[in-house]
Amino acid sequence: MGSQIEPKTVHIGLGSNLGDRVANLRAAINAIQQLGDSIGMSAVYETEPFGVDEEQPKYLNMVVAIRTNLIPTVLLFKFLDIERTRGRTRNRQNESRTLDIDILMVGSQVLETPELVLPHPRMHERAFVMLPLSEISPQAVHPTLKLTVSEIAARLSDQGVYRVGEIDELAD
Repeated sequence: MGSQIEPKTVHIGLGSNLGDRVANLRAAINAIQQLGDSIGMSAVYETEPFGVDEEQPKYLNMVVAIRTNLIPTVLLFKFLDIERTRGRTRNRQNESRTLDIDILMVGSQVLETPELVLPHPRMHERAFVMLPLSEISPQAVHPTLKLTVSEIAARLSDQGVYRVGEIDELAD
């Protein structure tokens, strides 16, 4: 199998709660836009840490979308490299991080490998994913739930997620 497919829309979740959070998101956006055509970018949301037992700084989260012909596993490894260049370490699950890049959906593709599950298996439970995703792709259909992004987002509580503005408006 090659490293390319017919171009697909890829929705990508970004998050940062360590270091210069805005600069981390901007660096991720710039790197991701080198991998395909940018077709959408949500506002930035500030988020209470989700699913953790320890005190952590708040996250900045957003979603971007690109059209690319790179296969999902190639994208995954490129995203891991981007995270590492921003100082991301992986010591334990749900730890604070300089940068987190998650592939949420690749078109309507369903995939389950040891490295990657599509659509992202917990995205539909997380307001910090679904609210920004509903900004840029409200009518996109979750490949396994068969609900639109806006329908899923409407079912979630806010979970401590607050819109803080467009990335270009935020100070580093």
